[in-house]
Amino acid sequence: MIVIDLAFTRIKQVLRSKEFYFYVIGLPLFFLILLGFLSKGWAPTTQTIDIGYYTSDFPIIDPITGESLNMEEEFFKLLVAHETDVDLKTFSISNHTDLEIMDKNIQDLIIQGGIEIPGDFSLQASNVTRFYSALMITQLLIESFDLYPAEFSGINASLADIAPYIESSAELVVKFHGDVTLQTAMQAYTSTWQILSEFLVDYTIVHANSIWSELKSTHGLTFDLNITSQSSDSTITTEVQLISAGTGDVIEDFQGEFFSRLLPGQIIQMIIMSSISAIWVLDQEIRSGLLKRMKLTKLTSIQYFGSVLLAWSIIALLQGIFILILSAILGFFSFAINPLAWLMMLVAMVMLGLIAATLALLLGSFMEGRVATPILVLFGSTIQMFVAEYYIEVQTAFTFAGKNFSVLDFIFLRPAFLIMKNSMGLESAADVTYMLFDLLVLFLWFVLFFAIGATLFNKFKLRYAEKE
Repeated sequence: MIVIDLAFTRIKQVLRSKEFYFYVIGLPLFFLILLGFLSKGWAPTTQTIDIGYYTSDFPIIDPITGESLNMEEEFFKLLVAHETDVDLKTFSISNHTDLEIMDKNIQDLIIQGGIEIPGDFSLQASNVTRFYSALMITQLLIESFDLYPAEFSGINASLADIAPYIESSAELVVKFHGDVTLQTAMQAYTSTWQILSEFLVDYTIVHANSIWSELKSTHGLTFDLNITSQSSDSTITTEVQLISAGTGDVIEDFQGEFFSRLLPGQIIQMIIMSSISAIWVLDQEIRSGLLKRMKLTKLTSIQYFGSVLLAWSIIALLQGIFILILSAILGFFSFAINPLAWLMMLVAMVMLGLIAATLALLLGSFMEGRVATPILVLFGSTIQMFVAEYYIEVQTAFTFAGKNFSVLDFIFLRPAFLIMKNSMGLESAADVTYMLFDLLVLFLWFVLFFAIGATLFNKFKLRYAEKE
């Protein structure tokens, strides 16, 4: 069959081309490896990071000392004063009274992230520090029985006062709003976690000394306790949730979320770049007169289009699989995903190859290859960055049938990205239904491109060749 024969001939032409391996495989792989390994450590920045700050916290009264504790205010002071290893302020903080405005500023890249302090921060933070304070004081008081036997009753009464707080629990959770694809956001997130841990450790010592002063005064104890950071070997654990700005989703697998955007984005870039070869092949066939001779064989635009699309759909599929295999070798991707996810990703790659090749032939119908090539490269590279959410956080415009839509959904490459991204995070077979809509939209885009492309190609290329 002529369509299949032409398709495999073109595949051989592309694979023999040196440019294919450099521009189509080399460059996308370079960015994949570079961005992939950068994400492993989130390299420290050498600049102060702009972040937002939102709090709904209120002070509480300490049940032991009777003091008013405003833990959020103390934490904020530490955030403002904290410096990096190169003596730069870690954060430049802008206060916000509205979470939606803070999220919008994050999406607009006015700030690189934002900290959300919960309404029970002082309560839960004081529960944490009181627990570790009670633990340290208990340990020191037990040692004091032998050192100060005359004060047995006061020591015993003090232990009874703080015993309930050793059994208490706390759920301290601070939220950081940001975008995992931005290095500054992830650095700010990491720094927030470290600063919160430092704050709780330091304040535990302050809290412990305050509690000890109250116990000493209440029970008439005459000795002092040496309460320092070395008084206990306990490690204070904290939780800082990473929240996707705009959507409010909690991101638990940071690198998984990062690579679920990076890998589809690089696959899209590679497939678009490979469609440049379709322009080169078309240009060569025009210059050599091959296209004219094909027309004399009664070749239709549908047949010509079909041979090109078949060839580049196979190439796109091989490119996508190649990227995933390499990513798995580098530790960026795991093959242990749902079989339905595999099917959806492979279909998306094939459809993307069809659309990219159609777009290439459409451009080639109006202009020479040397003009069409840079246009396709510039267009594809730019639009791919937006579609793959590299530098923006997507904001939901409206919700329909349980699915969120944004302005980016009007870009023809977007459904392919969403299918591949969501497939990598597919948890159950039921979730695949959410991707069927994107698959339908992707197919409709292809039908539209094919109808326009085949019509214009027949008018401006095949018919023109016949006249020659």
